[in-house]
Amino acid sequence: MVRLSQKFEFSATHRLHNAALSDAENCRVFGKCNQSAWHGHNYELQVTLAGKPDANGVLIDVPEFESM
Repeated sequence: MVRLSQKFEFSATHRLHNAALSDAENCRVFGKCNQSAWHGHNYELQVTLAGKPDANGVLIDVPEFESM
């Protein structure tokens, strides 16, 4: 059995906003997550695949793994 690991990094943004509330109330309730320019986070994800390699010693083609 072999293992292949890859670390992926990505960013995501969001804005929490309730149209039924005033701007001041949205700011009070949601804080920095209500910024009109949105609010972001950076994430890091590590994925490990394990299995039996093929006759050439390959578990998965690396570009295919990275595109999943």
